[in-house]
Amino acid sequence: MSARQPSPSDRIGRALPALSLMLYGLCLLAPAYKVDGSGSGGAYPGWVTLLLGPIGLLGGHISWLANPALCYSWVMLSRRNYPAASTSASIALVAALTFPFYSTVPVGGSGNFSFSAQYGYYMWLASIVLALASGMAGGAGKASVGQASE
Repeated sequence: MSARQPSPSDRIGRALPALSLMLYGLCLLAPAYKVDGSGSGGAYPGWVTLLLGPIGLLGGHISWLANPALCYSWVMLSRRNYPAASTSASIALVAALTFPFYSTVPVGGSGNFSFSAQYGYYMWLASIVLALASGMAGGAGKASVGQASE
């Protein structure tokens, strides 16, 4: 008796979450944004942004909320709940895309400063897009299996 060969959708469904997690890990090491005029060298790596991001919530920045939504998406992917994973990753993407629309970002007790997104931010976005694609590919694979068995 031969084992069932994984379909291309199955392979993509396993590879994309891993790529998403790896890219997220890398984005934590990369500069997420650069603050203009703060006198602190200006570039903040992703891990600092992740830890201090909730401060931005006080200033109305909702982009940080993409992090828990993305984590929830990964959990749902691990449980093969593809609709929930896709929905959560979509919410994460919308929240993350709000970041460049703000003109300033709070910098601790120093006040608000203008900023520019750096390549770590775009790596973060790509990580979210990969989680979304994984949920969509998993859902598509599940649908095609269901259709094939009918």
